[in-house]
Amino acid sequence: MKNKIRNIPASAPLLCWDIFMEGYHRKIQAAADLHRLRILSERSKWSFGWGFERQLMQLNKTVIVTDTSLQIAYASSNVLAMNGYEPSEIIGRRSAMFQGKDTSAQTRSMIREAVAARQPFVADILNYRKSGERYMCHIEAFPLFNLQQKLVHFIAFENLV
Repeated sequence: MKNKIRNIPASAPLLCWDIFMEGYHRKIQAAADLHRLRILSERSKWSFGWGFERQLMQLNKTVIVTDTSLQIAYASSNVLAMNGYEPSEIIGRRSAMFQGKDTSAQTRSMIREAVAARQPFVADILNYRKSGERYMCHIEAFPLFNLQQKLVHFIAFENLV
């Protein structure tokens, strides 16, 4: 038993601190994301109050908000961990930028139909990271309307499958 204790690397306590700090840093980023989402929601006068706190803080979902033409208007900071892009790199680009040659045409078509019909959808889709590496993404997306019931955005809560 004593030998096992003596063989613990000197960095073990730092490793624990590093794990704590990673989670703490993620919570700080999620709180900043939550603040930015609330500002966007208020500015756009979304008619429905979303549970952003649960999605960001508890479930660690990536949040993507697009305009009605599917250009990305907002991305939470944890998008970087999901696909290697900084939020600033994808703002103004179309969400299809994550798709590639092996992305299912059937899934893409289903998403296009739901968007055209202004309907929520749930899908698992093969996407591509900035590095070109493939990943499966689970998307729960919803249309967002303002107080006059005009479509103003789509919001997607995403995570790795």
